Amino acid sequence: MRKKVFRVLQCVCVGTMLLPAGMAAASESTAPVQTAALVSASSDASVQQDNVVRVTTTAELTAAISAAAAGTTIVLADGVYSHTGAFSISGKNGTASAPITIKAENQGQAELTARAGFNISNSSYIVIQGFKFTGTAIAVNMNNSNNIRVTRNTFAMAVVNNPAGWKWVQFGGNNSHHNRIDHNEFGPRGDLGQMIAFQNGVMSQYDVIEYNYFHDAAPQTTNGGETIRVGLSGSSMSNGYTTIQYNLFVNLDSDPEVISVKSGNNTVRYNTFINNKGQVTARHGHANSYYGNYFFRVDGKSGVGGLRIYANDQKIYNNYFENISGAIHIDGGDYDAGPDGSNYDSSVLAKHWRVYRAQVTNNTMVNASNGIVVGKSYTYAPVDSVVANNLVVGSGGPLYSEVKTSNTFFEGNIGYGGTLDNVTRATYEIREADPLFVTLGGLQKLSAGSPAINTGTGSYPFLNEDMDGQPRDAIDVGADEYSAAPALRQPLTPADVGPNAVTAIKPQAAGKDIAEWYNGSVNVALSAMNTEPGTRSIEYRLNGQQAWASYTGPLSITQEGKHTIAYRYTNEEGLTEPEGSVQIQIDKTKPTYQLTLNGKPYASSLSFADTDTLNVQLQAQDGLSGLAKQSFTILEATYETQATIPLTARIGQQSINVEIADKAGNVTAQTLSFRVTPTLASLSGLVEGYAASGELTGSLVPQLTNSLKQAQHHYEKGSIEQAIQFVDDNFLKHLNNKDDQITAAAKQVLQNYAQALVAFWSK
Repeated sequence: MRKKVFRVLQCVCVGTMLLPAGMAAASESTAPVQTAALVSASSDASVQQDNVVRVTTTAELTAAISAAAAGTTIVLADGVYSHTGAFSISGKNGTASAPITIKAENQGQAELTARAGFNISNSSYIVIQGFKFTGTAIAVNMNNSNNIRVTRNTFAMAVVNNPAGWKWVQFGGNNSHHNRIDHNEFGPRGDLGQMIAFQNGVMSQYDVIEYNYFHDAAPQTTNGGETIRVGLSGSSMSNGYTTIQYNLFVNLDSDPEVISVKSGNNTVRYNTFINNKGQVTARHGHANSYYGNYFFRVDGKSGVGGLRIYANDQKIYNNYFENISGAIHIDGGDYDAGPDGSNYDSSVLAKHWRVYRAQVTNNTMVNASNGIVVGKSYTYAPVDSVVANNLVVGSGGPLYSEVKTSNTFFEGNIGYGGTLDNVTRATYEIREADPLFVTLGGLQKLSAGSPAINTGTGSYPFLNEDMDGQPRDAIDVGADEYSAAPALRQPLTPADVGPNAVTAIKPQAAGKDIAEWYNGSVNVALSAMNTEPGTRSIEYRLNGQQAWASYTGPLSITQEGKHTIAYRYTNEEGLTEPEGSVQIQIDKTKPTYQLTLNGKPYASSLSFADTDTLNVQLQAQDGLSGLAKQSFTILEATYETQATIPLTARIGQQSINVEIADKAGNVTAQTLSFRVTPTLASLSGLVEGYAASGELTGSLVPQLTNSLKQAQHHYEKGSIEQAIQFVDDNFLKHLNNKDDQITAAAKQVLQNYAQALVAFWSK
């Protein structure tokens, strides 16, 4: 199942990433190469060798931690290390430029098991890097500490039979802030508890959780198995300012809430959720933002959820959902704390607070029987909320489901494929329209003719870009803005996150993936995907040049031929990641061809008798991109390279339409003409045919036949005028004097043909 999910996702996307101080993400290179490059560059190049302490036992590790000062790097040799308790890091303070780093000598090869872990208290600027945690106690506990970084570790903890559950990583306390959990792998997990938990009555603030891979948490029978819990009910009125971004969540079934936000002013953005039997939930706390996330359900798995919100001033926008019913719940509440959220005491902090002023805008839901659900649970309907410019495509319905009556304001929404709403809404609120999706990068996006383009309504200042990071111009409906700007984000894959991730560079032209061929000059943009502005750079070189150049904007490729752009990325740590390349192929020249008729090169002067059989051959060439298609149309039939065509009864000017296209889109199209001439043999054949069918009878038959024989005699002698006289005077005269011996239709055909023959001979 897991492999199948990833195969499906890899059809959906190819990802990459970084963040405010973000680190590397995905590449198409193999993991072993990435790991070796990353560990070598990030460890050896960033510390002074005389501050490196290498340890090989738990006792040496304890002593080294005790003696550590700013700038110390402690390197633990490969091996399995068991300990009766956590290693204490207390009162230790590095600096921003000289942190205290505790790391594995080789990533993932120093394993901490049993109750071994790190207990960090009253400390700052500590880095925990490259370990594999497999024990039975908290792996990393941060208390009253700040600027702690936990990076490129693997958390695959043992199953513990603890009915109350337990945490793998946790932090909190009075002086807890600006901590970073990045590029780790969490999972699988078979018991109860959170993988990451914000604990204590005082909320840790300004922490970042990014580029992690969370996967495979088994179902539990007890509440308390959230993957990430941002706060507690008791501290839910505190602000966290936490950012959870660029993480991949797959097959996390241990709790109805994959991420449970229980504090205020947090941001959950740019994450990818696949087949998780739960939702991302604004459980407690106000003014949280959820945007730019991707949610997928594959293989028909039941219970896969999207977003559910409570409390005040939540924002949900630019999210993409596929195959998820009830993707967004603006839920009902069982407690009303009032418009400003001030009507409460500690006894009601765990309740589901009534929603006030939620803004749900510009989300896309594909294959959803229910897209947005308003007020499904409990007693109190949402108040003063907005549902605007969303796009829901599905069957059944209602696509917009209003379970409770509320004053929710609707505008600019589109639904298609099912019942729009269970409440009558005006077309300016919800209209029915086919969005004309096209599949790009595995996602359903707007095509050029979509009615969603430039039809968004209202003013929402936070909507300055779409789910791909493309700028919003005149607002389109849904999460996708139809744009030629480079995409900067896409759904994540396992290659984009976790300990071995590096940043993927995505070459694009006019906002699209690079095509195989172009028929004009190309501006190529190199985008570091799924990253945030920060210390990083892209370098490139063209067509094998030795020197690398800094990338500052799109590269203009103008000359015909094949061009190779090599590129590489340097991340925030000064690590130059594995290079990639893309080939740009330009063919501006139209294809050429040769056409032969009965073995002769085509010329406009060619003519053929209608007794001939015409053999047509088309040979096309294209020296660069190669042929995509070729065809010619003659006498209302189309052929690819050759045709054999009887010309019987086809007298007069005829045309051949030639059309050839190459793989770059260059087209050669021409209309050519040739002439088919009448013959006595064909006219005689017509007379014989009408006589045989009974349309020509009596004495008229031998009269017409004899006239044609005389004409043939003179024609063969070279007496063209005499031949014309027998056709014009004799044949046509007899034809016009015996109307009772020939049908009108047969007479008309013979008359027209005879006149055409006379006209041809006369020339």
